Amino acid sequence: MANVVPVHDRNFASVLEYPVAHLKVHNIVICGHSECGGIKARDKDKPDSYIPLWLNNAIEAKTRVDARLPQPKTTEEAKQRLTEVEKENVHLQIEHLRTYPLVKKAESEGKVKIYGLYYTLETGTPEEIKYIISSTLFESLFVSTEVRSSQPG
Repeated sequence: MANVVPVHDRNFASVLEYPVAHLKVHNIVICGHSECGGIKARDKDKPDSYIPLWLNNAIEAKTRVDARLPQPKTTEEAKQRLTEVEKENVHLQIEHLRTYPLVKKAESEGKVKIYGLYYTLETGTPEEIKYIISSTLFESLFVSTEVRSSQPG
């Protein structure tokens, strides 16, 4: 839910350890998408007990977008702002993923590459989310990618 990578979670760490250490996967993808119900739910008071705790792992994405964008005044601005939070959450979850020592080690040894994707449901278009890490600043570069499907002739 909400493409969350929880920080310091033993359950998640064991799920992560198997493919990285034993299956020797070469790529890890964090994929966010448009109209994400988890990201939308983060701003709503719900009577649920566990879902809000899970979604707390995504709250920093909203905080970052709040710091750089004014509150929306129109429906279109609100939709664009939601998109920015969804994309920022992909960045945040990649940061969380890199807090796990086995991922940090595998990535530094060149055994694993981490990718961020954003999928627009309305168009079926994926977008690779690239980032440059320079000291403490993340600069987002959103690069469209083509979808190529191979269909039997």
